[in-house]
Amino acid sequence: MPKKDLPTKDSLLETLKENYPNNLKLEGGFNAQLDKTIEHLDIKVVKKVLGLTDKDIASMFGYKDANGFRNSTRRPHIENGIVELYKRMQG
Repeated sequence: MPKKDLPTKDSLLETLKENYPNNLKLEGGFNAQLDKTIEHLDIKVVKKVLGLTDKDIASMFGYKDANGFRNSTRRPHIENGIVELYKRMQG
C-alpha cells in the first residue's frame, strides 16, 4: 500500500491562506490575544475593588505605618496572600 505524501509546511500554509485569508495572523501575537481574554488579578485591582490602602494593610498586619509596610521584605508575600484570598472568596 503506497504512502500518501504528507502535506509540506508550505502547502499547509497555502491552504490556510486560501481558507482563512484574514485570520492567519494575530495582532500582537498569540500571547497578546490570550492576555485580552484572561482577567489579570493583581494587588492593584484587589485594592481598588476593596477600597484598601497601604495604611489599611499595614494596620491589618501589625506594621507601624504605611511606609513600614511598603519597605517590608514580606510585602510581596502579604500582597500575594491578599490576592489569593480574594480569588478564593470570589470563586
